Amino acid sequence: MSIQVEHARPPLRYRRLGGGYRRGDVEYALYELELTIKQLHEGLSSLRHDNGRLEQELGASRAEVEAYRKKEQELWATMADALRQTALIEEMANARAREIIAQAEKTAPQIRADARRRVEDSAAQFNELLRRKDGLIGAMRHLVKDFEQAIARVVRGEQLFSENDQPAPTPWPAEFEPPPVEPEHVPAVPAPAAAAPVDAAPRAATAPAPTPTPVYEPAPAPASQAAPGPDEHVFESRVEIDAGPFTDFSSISAFERSLAQLPGVEDLYVRRLVDDRVLLELRLVHPAPLVATMRQSLPYSLEVRSIGDESLVVDVAPHQPPQDLGAQSESEGADATNGAQLLRTAPER
Repeated sequence: MSIQVEHARPPLRYRRLGGGYRRGDVEYALYELELTIKQLHEGLSSLRHDNGRLEQELGASRAEVEAYRKKEQELWATMADALRQTALIEEMANARAREIIAQAEKTAPQIRADARRRVEDSAAQFNELLRRKDGLIGAMRHLVKDFEQAIARVVRGEQLFSENDQPAPTPWPAEFEPPPVEPEHVPAVPAPAAAAPVDAAPRAATAPAPTPTPVYEPAPAPASQAAPGPDEHVFESRVEIDAGPFTDFSSISAFERSLAQLPGVEDLYVRRLVDDRVLLELRLVHPAPLVATMRQSLPYSLEVRSIGDESLVVDVAPHQPPQDLGAQSESEGADATNGAQLLRTAPER
């Protein structure tokens, strides 16, 4: 759109001679009008372009609104379906609950009657047990009284039973009456012989002497055996070995490989490095004297510093002399790489 430049428009001058306006003024006014009309056309075109763009945006907005309305209708339909399902489930649950309540109300009187009958049966059984207990206590008291009378007669030196006087059987309570015994199975009990009364002195003389209580001497303790050495110590299944000193990763890797090749070793982990020492965890297949096995199989001289049930602190030193410098440098590089991988892959406890 062109920019209209404002200029001072000269006024239309009227000619006195011949009449009318001056030609130059009229042409300038017409040019100005044409320029204004052209600017209006350009502004109208721009407005039409903007109007078309806005109509397109309006159409897109209407389409988006229509899509939102469709989604809203779908959501409303989904919610209505969910509400119908909820109402159906609630109705079914209420019907099931009413059915369960009706069944419970129907079976409740029978359950109460059964519970009441069981309580009454338990009360009757408890009362019967109390009655039997009272009868048993009475029989025991009667029996104790008879025993006291018999002991008193024995102390006085009287005869308990005579040949013509048999003791009357103690009546048993009805509930403790023993079952009848067949006559042929009843053994004959001989009547006790008449014992003459004796005085206290002979009775005391014939009384058995008390048996002396034996006195047991404590057995002498066995001589203390010498504590087993480190080579005889048997480790079960797990051992933490603190070994050192090592100068580099190659020596650590070599020691680790030597330990892994021991007989009976199931697994080996490098836990951590501290200065010139290494902490390893060793798992055995079966209990074994590890120190003796290490002395026999490893190319190291071992000095045991401390030993426990699952721990071993040892100083190691190689027996063999070091190799040449070239091979040693290559082995050190490979062992350093292996040691770093071991440290990265060692599982944490």
